[in-house]
Amino acid sequence: MSLFENLNYFQKIYFLNHYLNNPSNLSKEDLKNILNSFPFDNSNHGENLNFLAIQLFRKLKEELDLESFAKKLKIDTMTAKEILNEKGFEVYFPIAKDGKADLNKLFVIPLSSNQILSTGSVDFNSLEVVKKLIGKGFFITFSKNFDFKTNSYTLALYSILKFGDLVSNYAFTGILTSEGEVDSVEYLEEKIKVCRENKIPIIFPEKNNMKSIEDLEKFFTNLEIPIFILPSLGNNKWENKTAKETFLSKFKFSPNYIKIVFHINTELNYTNTFNEENIVDSFKNYSSWLKNLCSELKI
Repeated sequence: MSLFENLNYFQKIYFLNHYLNNPSNLSKEDLKNILNSFPFDNSNHGENLNFLAIQLFRKLKEELDLESFAKKLKIDTMTAKEILNEKGFEVYFPIAKDGKADLNKLFVIPLSSNQILSTGSVDFNSLEVVKKLIGKGFFITFSKNFDFKTNSYTLALYSILKFGDLVSNYAFTGILTSEGEVDSVEYLEEKIKVCRENKIPIIFPEKNNMKSIEDLEKFFTNLEIPIFILPSLGNNKWENKTAKETFLSKFKFSPNYIKIVFHINTELNYTNTFNEENIVDSFKNYSSWLKNLCSELKI
């Protein structure tokens, strides 16, 4: 048994992280020993050894035994080459357990074949839904272990396959159906909170805002933010409910949804009347609102 195989879980995490930062220092013998242990058991709810190993294998692909790697994943050498060489994409998704949420990262490599491959014991039926919608196969692994039977990350998977690097700085939570609808998930409030704490925008299902992949397409290709600025010196016509609703009806996504997605605290509308007796302060208040909004709205 090799030294690596004798290490405990936490020691293996340290070992892999160390050589990920210094891949040229890893001996061929140690690389072989890591491959012999791959894929790893996913019983620990912490960092995913398989995620780290895949990153290391990709950095040391010239030294890695391709046929042995293919056998370990039970795939042909052509697909193994794709996993080691093709561009991969990362995207965030929150996970929750016992009411507590944490951020996870999904690593995806699109494949030329229709295969679905994963280092986790995932629900392949839910991944078949994504493959059908996206029209291609893929390899996935996760930065952290969790209940791999959940499918709340399928919206993240579809999004990164569809939009690539455009969405890599977003987090997603939602369950895709075979019809392209987005179903709700548990612990949504906690998931939004952890994304807000990490300053990562989060896309989530909401009945009137994000309910299908068509809505997702509109969000990332034609997002219009319902901001309105109409300070006045007299009666504010935006007090007319019909006028306000008519304006907002022109936008796909509601102000409240946009505020939650981007963790914005400032209101998206400024309709305060200007005080004629103190016009300077009125302008200062308006400028302050505009400055705060611009600083929060990072798109």
